[in-house]
Amino acid sequence: MMTSGESRGRILIVAHRDHVPRCVGIAHQLGVKKAFAAAVPLPTQYDRRSAQAWTRSRLAYLLHDILCQLEAYRTEATATVSPSQQLD
Repeated sequence: MMTSGESRGRILIVAHRDHVPRCVGIAHQLGVKKAFAAAVPLPTQYDRRSAQAWTRSRLAYLLHDILCQLEAYRTEATATVSPSQQLD
């Protein structure tokens, strides 16, 4: 079993260019201290016919990603605060 201070090695992330920062962040959260984006041109195209509306354009994806990050931050920030403290 690994302790929280132990590194889980390193990984190379190959993903859509706009998705790499989230992938690296998740890797760090999972204990991979050395997560790197590939130093090659990464995909940049979006599929206008995608079943997932947020992956049809760069603007749609970036807005969706920002909103998801804000929601995760809000959930984390309010989870450790008592209901009376939330009123402040």
